[in-house]
Amino acid sequence: MKSMILFFLLQNPGEIVFNEIMYDPLPSIGLPEYEYLELYNRSDRVLDLEHWVLEIGQKEMVFPSCSMGPGEYILLVYRGTSPMYAETGGILELLNGKTLLHNQGGLLCLYDSEGSLSDWVKYEPGMHVDEYFANGGWSLERLDPGRPCGGLENWSSSLDRKGGTPGRRNSLHANNPDRIHPQLTDIYIRDSISIILEFSEPMSLETINKPGNYFIRDGNIETVLVEV
Repeated sequence: MKSMILFFLLQNPGEIVFNEIMYDPLPSIGLPEYEYLELYNRSDRVLDLEHWVLEIGQKEMVFPSCSMGPGEYILLVYRGTSPMYAETGGILELLNGKTLLHNQGGLLCLYDSEGSLSDWVKYEPGMHVDEYFANGGWSLERLDPGRPCGGLENWSSSLDRKGGTPGRRNSLHANNPDRIHPQLTDIYIRDSISIILEFSEPMSLETINKPGNYFIRDGNIETVLVEV
């Protein structure tokens, strides 16, 4: 009997998710002329973010000692810019350098202190309503932070008159349930003991990472790994 390893290319967000992305703040509509990211705790408990990792492209930033209560937001900004967000509650100067978020799009990943992927977003200008919003000054907001999956259909341009809602409830906040069942789109053989399955949308970690949920004729699943 042969043991197999399954890899998945998409996963369900965890308890803390990306909730807003300001990747092109110019020309400013009414907010500071700096990029920012917003996180949201969609769980019902206080979570410690110490040693969590934010990955933007090839760059990694490690969280200091901090925590998030249920339903709370944390705004991630560049060093020295937090006084510009006077109306914002939770704020952390985690971003370094000058420009981390490329205007043409990019991949954002959030890992917990154990190295498990909590959430990821591949943002792009096409997620905006139209070219006007995509030309700068407007953030991308997550419509439903409680939705465990969803790509383009769960993100859109902020409708706030300032161009975004850093550190507070999104202007687009609404119930946006997923009514489309995921589909298995591709199967790849990585090597003699590994198979890669790719789905049409993020999958629930409650079931996808349990080897006992899979069956292979004349073999068994030994390990299930999730990749972006």
